[in-house]
Amino acid sequence: IDTGTTLIGGPRGILSQIHQQIPGSQRFGDGTYSIPCNGTVHVSLTFGSKSWSISPLDFNAGPYFGAQCLSAFYEIETHGKMSWVIGDTFLKNVYSVFRYSPPSVGFAELS
Repeated sequence: IDTGTTLIGGPRGILSQIHQQIPGSQRFGDGTYSIPCNGTVHVSLTFGSKSWSISPLDFNAGPYFGAQCLSAFYEIETHGKMSWVIGDTFLKNVYSVFRYSPPSVGFAELS
């Protein structure tokens, strides 16, 4: 969970699977993806047994070129580990609580 990051970074294999389900999406060499600006994408992240939806408006990170927009998900190098950087694209869809000791993060649905 990274409050200083706007987008969501994840492993290439998983992000490729997500974007393959979006008609008209494209992967670029730098690990970013474009999606059709006029499409609606429904995606959620699961922590433990709870799934948290990301608004379709937040999955679309804005104009990229022509009728394509930037996906809010981008690839990060994970070096064989299941690593994610979860930024504001997710965090603005939930209330989040951070505890120092013991270290923990919690989420709650927006009202």
